[in-house]
Amino acid sequence: MSTHSTHIEKRVFILLASLVFVYLAIRSATVGMANDEANTFFTFVHTGDFIPFVADYWSANNHLVNSALTWISYKVFGVHEWALRLPNLLSLLVYFIAIYKLGVRLEKTWLRWLFWIPLLTAHFMLEFFAYSRGYGISIAFFLMSIHYLLLSQEKSMARYKHLLLSLGCIVIALYANLNLMVSFMIWWGFAQIPQLKNFDLKKWLGFNFIAAIPFGLAVDISLILKSKEELYIGQSTLHKTFHTLLGRFSDIHDQVYLNVFLVFLGLVFLVGVTLSFKQLQKQLVLNPLTLFLLFFGLNLLAVQLMFWWLDVLMPTERTAMHWFPLFIGLLAFCLNSLKKNFQWVAGVVSLIFILPISLFGLQVANFRVSADPVWALEQIPDSFYLKVQEENKAREFPASISASTSFYTFNWAFKNLKYGGHEPACVDFKFWDPQYVADYLILDLKEYPSFTTLYDTVIHDEPTKVTLLKRKQFLRKVAIDKGQTTTRTENQDHWTMLAEWNLKDSLWQKSIRLDYSLLLLSDEKPLTGLITLELRDSAENTLHYNQFRVNYFKTKFDNVIPIRSSLMLDSVPINTHSVRTLFWNINSSVFTLNSSRVELYELVEN
Repeated sequence: MSTHSTHIEKRVFILLASLVFVYLAIRSATVGMANDEANTFFTFVHTGDFIPFVADYWSANNHLVNSALTWISYKVFGVHEWALRLPNLLSLLVYFIAIYKLGVRLEKTWLRWLFWIPLLTAHFMLEFFAYSRGYGISIAFFLMSIHYLLLSQEKSMARYKHLLLSLGCIVIALYANLNLMVSFMIWWGFAQIPQLKNFDLKKWLGFNFIAAIPFGLAVDISLILKSKEELYIGQSTLHKTFHTLLGRFSDIHDQVYLNVFLVFLGLVFLVGVTLSFKQLQKQLVLNPLTLFLLFFGLNLLAVQLMFWWLDVLMPTERTAMHWFPLFIGLLAFCLNSLKKNFQWVAGVVSLIFILPISLFGLQVANFRVSADPVWALEQIPDSFYLKVQEENKAREFPASISASTSFYTFNWAFKNLKYGGHEPACVDFKFWDPQYVADYLILDLKEYPSFTTLYDTVIHDEPTKVTLLKRKQFLRKVAIDKGQTTTRTENQDHWTMLAEWNLKDSLWQKSIRLDYSLLLLSDEKPLTGLITLELRDSAENTLHYNQFRVNYFKTKFDNVIPIRSSLMLDSVPINTHSVRTLFWNINSSVFTLNSSRVELYELVEN
């Protein structure tokens, strides 16, 4: 290919990559937080408590590289969606460089674009570069590690330089997503081959010692997560994994199409093994075809063996997402190695399986909501929060708000911090009853149409299908006890009683509400605690339990603005004897509760 043609091709690639970058940059600022993102933020980023063996909480949701980089971005730029997603967005640049460098190894222009276009249009994978999760970072650095691994074979004078760069990239990929453990082991095996030429025992021992440290630590972390039953998400068969992958990437869920795809994949593997064997017979060197073939094939074999021997579930679509670029790479380099007479025919057949992925990527492109239907149901727009915030300004005590799932409550909590942290907590439902007493509700009306009898639609967000509802007539509060006030200093108790009442049987099956106003002072950032409501019978059996987290309100408890929120119950259980409300100090941190006031009301129609 001429130099002029190469420059044009490179410019076209840069143009398309730039459009993808701008698109994902807009999404990073406009798509609402998903539950996993909000959970990561509150548990690890917000607390800075993410370092293994030091952190208080072990969770597979802690994608270590992502948590660390997001923590830095959060400290620099504050509580904004785009700030928390910035590390993943910037890793997109690494991804572009990696796929470009790998693609130019293909001999023909149409083969290079057969490789690049799916990787630039696979929406399900690309949108993770606009989320605060580890998947985008891991894919970018995984592919870059393959690039440097190939260079280590070709640049003998800088062999260990490129091997160390490759090692650095695969370590970042592994700690961004521990599901790349198998890929790290495969990489480590490949990394021995460039060292065979002009073998140097000291360098070989040194390199493998350096590689063993992050690998051993990752194994230890993974075993601890498994022992804590954190590796609970997955599929029961490899067939189901491919079914979900195909559905997410192409929106094709048909079993017949899946089976045809698996037959095609088997043929690609068969051709790949034949062509790779011929190449290795000539010379035992790393080549792109062998790399993609074994990375993909050994990943499939390893997850099956771990399922049989270690009782590890098969990957889901997110944890197997890195298989997609491996499949595209295997397909492209297989075509590259075929004789010219077969290349075009095989290329046209390949389009049957590639085009649905690219076309679906264009079809679902938007700036408002996740392409993943599960995450789309977790996202609420800022307008919901801002509307409630505006209307609460005119109220002596803020209105209560509830949601049909805890996914929305996490999202609401993030917006609470983003906009100042002074609105009440959003409490998820405890009873599926159209008489639910919250002043505002967040839900999908298609799932709960009965709420329209007592509530009006304030805002309906069509992209997410979520609605903000407001009670047609707010219930009147009738004071049962106008307040129990406590004062504490330098308290480190695991729990503190805020208020306790004996309840009359006349309130059974009635609606009650507790309003809280707490002034907290703590150096702990954030103070991780729960306001808990318990209803018990005379034998001290718990009849009802509900709670909200105080660390969903602000990043700093400075004794200036009180936490004000409510907990409600639409129907007091029969035989309720006592109502008690506690502050659970989860980490047993030192805090000052300068004052707390808890008021108990019965709620009645006006």
